[in-house]
Amino acid sequence: MDARIASVRDFIHYIKPRILQSDSIVPITDPYGPSVVDPDMRCIVVSEETKKGGDAVNRVRQEKHMAVDVVNVYARWTSICGWVVQSTMGRAQSKAACQTAVPTMMQQEAQVPTPSAATDSPQRTGAIVNIHVGTVSGSHCPIIAGSSGVSFTHSLPSDAAGVPPQSLRPDQDPTVGDLNQEVGNKTRDILRTCYKTTGSYVQLNPGVPDDQRPIVGIYTKLRVRTKKGTLEEEYSEETVYSTEYEKILKDWPETEFNRAILFGIGGVGKSTIFDKIAYDWADEVCEILKRFKLVFLLKMCALFQESDLVDSIFDQLLGVKSGVAKDELDQYIQDNSNKVLILLDGFDEMRTKTLDAASFGFILKALNRTEYRKCYMFVSTRPSHLETLMSKSLVQNPCTHVEVLGFTKEDVNEYILKFCYKDPDSGNALIQKIAKSNTLSDFATNPMLLLLMCQKSRCHNWHALKP
Repeated sequence: MDARIASVRDFIHYIKPRILQSDSIVPITDPYGPSVVDPDMRCIVVSEETKKGGDAVNRVRQEKHMAVDVVNVYARWTSICGWVVQSTMGRAQSKAACQTAVPTMMQQEAQVPTPSAATDSPQRTGAIVNIHVGTVSGSHCPIIAGSSGVSFTHSLPSDAAGVPPQSLRPDQDPTVGDLNQEVGNKTRDILRTCYKTTGSYVQLNPGVPDDQRPIVGIYTKLRVRTKKGTLEEEYSEETVYSTEYEKILKDWPETEFNRAILFGIGGVGKSTIFDKIAYDWADEVCEILKRFKLVFLLKMCALFQESDLVDSIFDQLLGVKSGVAKDELDQYIQDNSNKVLILLDGFDEMRTKTLDAASFGFILKALNRTEYRKCYMFVSTRPSHLETLMSKSLVQNPCTHVEVLGFTKEDVNEYILKFCYKDPDSGNALIQKIAKSNTLSDFATNPMLLLLMCQKSRCHNWHALKP
């Protein structure tokens, strides 16, 4: 039994690892298992061979006043795309049919291996997948759908643990590829709209919601320095600007350096750098950013260590009415991971303060490369959390370190004039005042402190700017 459970676990991990939970797989020793007692089950999905078994389950449920619909997947899928689970066709024909991919949603959640022998009722022993829906075990068991999705059961031979049947691998059917690209294109369009509209504004005064400025009108480049994340490497003596992406991420293309850490003291402009990266990707102005089909900018202040990547993307960026299915997006990311950039802003602000690697969700698993390992990831933090971020359970080498240094004198002047574009005289007066004070000059290299000075100058509170 342990071997059968392990086989089922390996099988599900191969097909859809993110649906596995600690209680996902349970043994059964009777013909029906939880399929006849689970009140949350909504329908039974069957093929021609499993229809009698599905009807048998439903008869028992009917006696308990829990009858559900029985959906013949053979008729449904044949009419949609010619895909056959298993029919009375010859064995060779059915095998070829099972090797044809189905539409994206079904491909991910309801592919069934070719059965070995027909049966009219569920088998008496086996292992089941129990993902908050009803299921039936056996080599010819029906698929059971519940309120949270579609599930299925199939007990692999005990000697096949971790070796999924070849027939489950999707082929290169152009229809499936087109559907996959359609998901990517739709998601890309939503993201670009987001980054160039509501996401394209910089909040000047956190206490005044409408005190915003378009990022293209206020953004001023910042000095950064980089190094490869190894002990042997030193920081480059050359400082570059935050918009020189080709220099900052020079190790990314075609190398194993697909993780980077952006760090700097509070208020130095890390979040705005990420906002600008997302905007520039949407605006298609930078060659190195054009290589990414999708760029996801997530705020870690809204995340826990258990947070899921796809769920967070929908929560923060796409919304429930995007027209994109979560599983379809997840499949697209998996299939195009080397063309996906994930920006995680504010690791030090994550809501979970004490981390436990055993509880990591798919965002932190992506950081440590146990999931989405080919995706490109850029995470920001304050220096106080840099050591935690670089621990063995999170971002390990190889990675790129990018330290934000702040403004130069010229950058300070540029920022002030952009801020005071409606009142250049006030801006010039502030520039002169800062130039006369070493203390104010030092403060002004930090974008947040410079912003406070600009806000004071806008209110003409000059007494607050005494050296």
